[in-house]
Amino acid sequence: MWLKGSPPFLDPEKIRCILLIQLGDIGDVVVSLPCVRALKENFPGARVVVAIRAKAREIMDICPWADDVVSIEQPRLRFAAAARYQFAFFREFRAFHADLVFDLRAGTRGAILARLSGAPLRIGFYSTKETFWRDLAFTHLKPFMPDPNRHQSLYYQSLLMQCGIPVRHRHPEIALTDNQIEQAGHFLSRQGVDPESRLIAVHPFALWRYKEWPLEKTTELVRRLTAGSRRTALILGSSAEHARAQTIIEHCDGHAVNLAGKTTLDLLAAILRHCLLLIGMDSAVGHIGAAVSTPCVTIFGPGKPGVWAPLGNANRIVHQPMPCIHCGQKGCDGSGRARCLEMLSVDAVHAAVLARIAQIGSTGPEYLTPTVRAGVQEK
Repeated sequence: MWLKGSPPFLDPEKIRCILLIQLGDIGDVVVSLPCVRALKENFPGARVVVAIRAKAREIMDICPWADDVVSIEQPRLRFAAAARYQFAFFREFRAFHADLVFDLRAGTRGAILARLSGAPLRIGFYSTKETFWRDLAFTHLKPFMPDPNRHQSLYYQSLLMQCGIPVRHRHPEIALTDNQIEQAGHFLSRQGVDPESRLIAVHPFALWRYKEWPLEKTTELVRRLTAGSRRTALILGSSAEHARAQTIIEHCDGHAVNLAGKTTLDLLAAILRHCLLLIGMDSAVGHIGAAVSTPCVTIFGPGKPGVWAPLGNANRIVHQPMPCIHCGQKGCDGSGRARCLEMLSVDAVHAAVLARIAQIGSTGPEYLTPTVRAGVQEK
């Protein structure tokens, strides 16, 4: 059902430029990659331009299906300078002369960009929060119907599919070149890490603290996984998380390396290709790992794995079985602390990780038998 307009007829012969707007966080951008690919595959003669927030640019810069990338910056400027910046930006933006626009989210800025693009066809989701803006900005609107059992990537893809655009590759893929993977190996060597060794990537952080497993438990998990073995743990994170990551290093007797703040997103993706496994929280890094075919064990608490788990049956979810699990709240009763994560034991996560390593060792990374048991789920 369309709330505005009817299913549009999209003639590939007449569409010369397509603008895809995705102004979400890094994880949103990664799970939108199938949409970018579908547009390029179905409109091979069209220029595909992707508008994203600046912090996700490095992911889209290595996307082979995007012809151009527009970074949406938010510089802190005084009024006159800000006005000049915005004018120059919108002039450059409109110069693409887009024939077709898709906005994958329901925010005001994406709606404004769609309208200012000048495209005759502008397609987005309807939102009850901003009815005026969206009705003014778009020629076609579909209902916004979130479903806790529908993955966000599939939700984004549905907008294209409702327009008759098939999405043949449903899972996100970051297409790395041999050179990028080789350069990541050289980077690891400079950090004192053998890129051919048994590497386990660990990302203990999330955009929101209430989604993080207690750091002392992550530290104990890393210590168990590396002690007396040939495994090396790579602790990942941002520069703001470097000090917290270092607390893990100090308890691991030289078997862990702190890479927090040392990698760009494209380098991070290539590093993950060298890793046997990624252990992480409900965050964008899990989606990046899955998109480069590195098996992931993701620790979930209040977040909804049906919507945000890394896609692919090679990836496993670990959680504490509780009636209120995956409640979607910002911690218990909005407190910022999630008891489901605090109660999740090191033993449970350690067992899940060892089981996944054993499966990889016996069958290779393409082991694809989904199971659900004792709070451990493969997606």
